[in-house]
Amino acid sequence: MNPTSASLSDRSVPSLSGGGAYPDDGRRRTVIESISPAVDGGRFPAKRVIGDTVVVEADAFADGHDVVSVRLLHRPPNTADWIEVAMEALGNDRWRATFVADTLGRHAFTLAAWTDAWTTWRQDLRKRIDAGQDVSVDLLIGADLVAGARSRARDAGNTTDAAALETWNAEISATTAAAARAARALDDTLDTLMARNADR
Repeated sequence: MNPTSASLSDRSVPSLSGGGAYPDDGRRRTVIESISPAVDGGRFPAKRVIGDTVVVEADAFADGHDVVSVRLLHRPPNTADWIEVAMEALGNDRWRATFVADTLGRHAFTLAAWTDAWTTWRQDLRKRIDAGQDVSVDLLIGADLVAGARSRARDAGNTTDAAALETWNAEISATTAAAARAARALDDTLDTLMARNADR
């Protein structure tokens, strides 16, 4: 290999779903296809010059109308940790993200996609509020989603996020006026916490 070039591979992937087992209902709701860069469907590494920005694109979609979240995970040579980057929706189910091949050697990358229950719920809540509907039941559903994120944070050893999510859960599931609880549920700080502890 030219000493100023780096090779890219999408064949080495981390386990993101409990060892790759199918869900209990036997379906995978998200599909990822038409990944680029790819040479012969990923059998051979694409090549870049050191310092190049690698543009990764793919089609990602799911059945139904739930929001899909997509992440690029890339790993520089001689490292064990994956670096995660949110992919940008380009329209028509096409997604894009980039990383820099700044080290000589093989850079691995893979993609992860899932139906995002929290973002879907958040969008639906906004629509119901705008339509003047009663959102009391929706807030209970949201509180349950927050409780799930709290459990995931706790299981991962992230006590700071777990404690913060516990507080948010208490606020959303309180007996105060639904309008006030809905405003709290739509807070961007909570959205950031939920994205960091997403249910994948």
